[in-house]
Amino acid sequence: MLISKKQILKLENRRAIYNFIDKHPGLHKREIIRKFKLSEGTVRYHINHLRKNGFISEEIESGYTRYYVTDKVGRVEKEMLGALRREIPRKIIIFGLISFVFSKVELSRELEKDTKTIYYHLKRLKKMDIIESVIAKDGIIQSNRNGCIYEHHSARREILYQIKDPYLMYHLLIKYKNTFLGDQDTKNFLEFLEEISKGSPKGRYKRRSVDEVADKVFYDLFPFPFCA
Repeated sequence: MLISKKQILKLENRRAIYNFIDKHPGLHKREIIRKFKLSEGTVRYHINHLRKNGFISEEIESGYTRYYVTDKVGRVEKEMLGALRREIPRKIIIFGLISFVFSKVELSRELEKDTKTIYYHLKRLKKMDIIESVIAKDGIIQSNRNGCIYEHHSARREILYQIKDPYLMYHLLIKYKNTFLGDQDTKNFLEFLEEISKGSPKGRYKRRSVDEVADKVFYDLFPFPFCA
C-alpha cells in the first residue's frame, strides 16, 4: 500500500528535516543535527524513513553522505553542490568566476594554501568537469564567456584553468545561496551578485559604488595580497 506524502510528513521533526533538505540540498547529517539540535539517532531515524519511502536520496562524496529531495536536483547539480560545500573548492570556483582564467600559483598565493593542496583540489574539480585547462597563445586566451578575448601573462608551460560553464555555476550559486551555512563572506558575495544582476543595487549597497562593494567583498574572500 502506497503511503501518502501527508502521512510520511505528519511528524513535525520529520517534516522540518524534509523541508530543510529541500531548501538546502547536499547537506550531510551533522549539519542537520546542528540545525535542529536533535540526537543523531533521531535524525538518522527520520532520514532513513524518508529515504526508504523514496522522498530523499543520498550521495556519497569525499567521505560525506549528502542528502537531496528525490528528483529535484540533477546529477550535475549534485556534483557542483558537493564541491561548493567544501571551503577550498568553493573559493577556487568563486575566484575562477571573478578572474576568468587562473593558475595553480595564483590560487596558492590568493588562498594562502600550498601548491600541493591547490593542485589536489584542481585535479578533483577537473575530474568532476567543473574546471578545464586552457592554453594561452602569445599570452592570449579565448574565454568561454561569450567569446571574450582575455590576456594572461603566464610563465612558460604554466597550466591555466577556467570554469567550464561559468553561467551554469553562477546560476547554481545564486539558486542555492542559502545552502552555504556559516560562510558569511560567500553569502555576502552572492547577495551582491544577485543585486547587480537586477541592474540596481539596493539596501546596504544603495549609497556605495558598485566598485567599492565589489572590492570589499573580494578582499573579504581573498585577503592577501590585495589588501597589502
